[in-house]
Amino acid sequence: MKFKHTILFIVMVLLMILLTTGTAWAEGGNGDGSGGGSDKPLLLDYSSLPNGSTDVATDVSITLTFTKNVVNMAVRDNNSGCFSLTSADGASIPVSVIMGDDQVDPDIKRIITVEAYGLSPATTYTLTISGALTSKSGVSLGDPVYLSFTTKAAEPQPAPEPAPQPAAEPQPASTETVTEKEQPASDQTEAESEKEKDNAEAVSEPEKEEPDTEQQEEKPADALIEADEEADVAEDQAQAAGSGFPAWAVIPIIAVVAAAVIIIARKKK
Repeated sequence: MKFKHTILFIVMVLLMILLTTGTAWAEGGNGDGSGGGSDKPLLLDYSSLPNGSTDVATDVSITLTFTKNVVNMAVRDNNSGCFSLTSADGASIPVSVIMGDDQVDPDIKRIITVEAYGLSPATTYTLTISGALTSKSGVSLGDPVYLSFTTKAAEPQPAPEPAPQPAAEPQPASTETVTEKEQPASDQTEAESEKEKDNAEAVSEPEKEEPDTEQQEEKPADALIEADEEADVAEDQAQAAGSGFPAWAVIPIIAVVAAAVIIIARKKK
């Protein structure tokens, strides 16, 4: 009975070994983790950024997947220097080459990530993968691979906001205006009445005539004429006095004439 169990166990182990080796042979590998035998070529299988891409961000990360193990410690140092980025004018752009550890995570043994930051907008760049890239099995890429892409144009910058202007300080009202507003109604009425009275007097008052220089010049002449006439009267009186007719004789004559006039007037009545 024990013998049968032992034979059954041996058969199961042999079947498992056959299945494992059969899978390796079907994939064409040699079971060493190199991703295939040395008779298969190393190729770029996938790129997250297709060749000829446009409107690419200025900070770019490109994931590259190959057909063999390209991150093993045996080829890591060589493969990290097989990636370069240049601009359209030939300027070299620094890049970061990121590789995982295939001993920790076997699923990333064929993946390499290339990153570049601070690229210029609206510029064409070319990522070159050197033909010296080698797999763990010793197979090299052979011919270089080129991936070109163009970054997106720069976004328009918003116009700068105008600097805030200081608010204008309010001008103080004139003293005259404030005084008029603060005066009571009675004072304003009285002030208006005085203004109207002054205006009326100014209208009614005749304009002062300018002194006539000609009349001022004629006044001295009139004075001279009057002085001459007075002198003539005085001269006539002197002549009458000198003629010998006494002045007292005139009085009786006047009295007689007055008496005659009175008598005649009574008779007519």
